[in-house]
Amino acid sequence: MIVAIIGVAGMVVVAGAGALVYFNRDKLGLPELGSLKDGIEKGLEEASEDAGERPRVASAPIKTDERIYNKYVGRDDVLVMVDYYADWCGPCRMIAPHLSTLAARHGDKVVVLKVNVDHQRALAGRAGVRGIPDVRLLHAGRSLEHIVGGRPYEHYEALVLKHASKLPAPSGSNPARPAAASNDGGSITPMKQDWAPPGVTPVK
Repeated sequence: MIVAIIGVAGMVVVAGAGALVYFNRDKLGLPELGSLKDGIEKGLEEASEDAGERPRVASAPIKTDERIYNKYVGRDDVLVMVDYYADWCGPCRMIAPHLSTLAARHGDKVVVLKVNVDHQRALAGRAGVRGIPDVRLLHAGRSLEHIVGGRPYEHYEALVLKHASKLPAPSGSNPARPAAASNDGGSITPMKQDWAPPGVTPVK
């Protein structure tokens, strides 16, 4: 009987009557456990995309600076909701849980970017922010919605679902089935009862 125990540093093989053999992971060229985990997760994501599901972009709002803003704002495969806020703003704190829930539920359709106007003055200035909370919904860099002040969760969710039709179909999705043919102007000719493929004689 051979028993193999794989650890972080190497592998111990117990073979037969008390024989103990140790193999060094590095010398054997075995992959690290972390890389194995990453490979499995990547495979699951690819399988999900092949199945026609839209890939999830983020599951929580992202604190944003110029670099992160520029990374996401021009994307056309996802809606971008930008929340201009400040830590001292009461209404901003009120809507923060709404936007977190939105990202958790609809992270495949929208990514929520959080821009602190005290820390990112230039970014807020170029957007023309005059009052907060100021929430913008964008797609491919184009403004779709602009909300100043607090709103209930349902308002933000409705906006995302309203504009989700602008997103491209997920990769691997099945094409839409063609509509059933109409009987208007068409006809169906019934086949003869004794019809059979060539070379086949119907049994009487």
